[in-house]
Amino acid sequence: MAARAARSGSLLPRRGCALVTVVVVDENGFSHQYERIEAPIGAVRETLAALHLQSTALAAPAMGQDTA
Repeated sequence: MAARAARSGSLLPRRGCALVTVVVVDENGFSHQYERIEAPIGAVRETLAALHLQSTALAAPAMGQDTA
């Protein structure tokens, strides 16, 4: 119960949602931080999966590996 009381002051997402903060580091080393948003957890999972697949597909040829 004490842990729950400690979290009550912080912002929590609605049921089925997640609070998301995105930080992007570009090729020049500059960081871009976007505002925190509340998004459905399913959309977050799908987006991260798509980004992961895209990243893996782009990184393999650069490392001299086959993607197939």
